[in-house]
Amino acid sequence: MVNHFTDRLEIHNPGGLYGDLTRERFPHGTAYRNPILAEAAKTLGFVNRFGRGIAIAESELQRNGNPTIQWDIGANHLAAIVRGANEDRHVL
Repeated sequence: MVNHFTDRLEIHNPGGLYGDLTRERFPHGTAYRNPILAEAAKTLGFVNRFGRGIAIAESELQRNGNPTIQWDIGANHLAAIVRGANEDRHVL
């Protein structure tokens, strides 16, 4: 679920971290609920490297002047909160 506010985006995922991925390893580790589907997505060209999406998003946010992503990690949910670059311009 994605919620858009004037100062932030909140991206909520029902379901906590999966497999052996822990708070300490997140967001730099990977664990796939369906490794066969993940491999098919890579083979078909939908992804170029596993485990790079968050790093790319963080890099682009930094380049844009946005604060880092805030993570809300629970047993049954994961949320990313992305805030705007500053109040003078609306950049999300």
